[in-house]
Amino acid sequence: MLSVPVRCYFDAVAEKNDTKLLSCFNRQVTVNIAGMVFEGKDEVLKFVKRDVYGGKYKVEKVLKGTETDSVHCLFWPIGWPFPEPAIEYKFKIKEGKIINWSGHYR
Repeated sequence: MLSVPVRCYFDAVAEKNDTKLLSCFNRQVTVNIAGMVFEGKDEVLKFVKRDVYGGKYKVEKVLKGTETDSVHCLFWPIGWPFPEPAIEYKFKIKEGKIINWSGHYR
């Protein structure tokens, strides 16, 4: 149910694959996750390597729009026995790549 670039993100995270991860994003990507803002692929990669790799996602629901996927999920950071609060990610797609990724706790 996920669009190709969003599936790319989740697969790259599961594989801890930097090259694949970077291929999912537009070079002008902006990320705003729970108030943390990252601009450009280099900052996004640093964020994902520091806070996401090694964790585990459970996708609960996907709502597809024409240019945006809304994904409700749970995330267990590495070493945590319980997930963070439920989060909603919104991925805006431009020219087949993620250009904006935002997330807020539900």
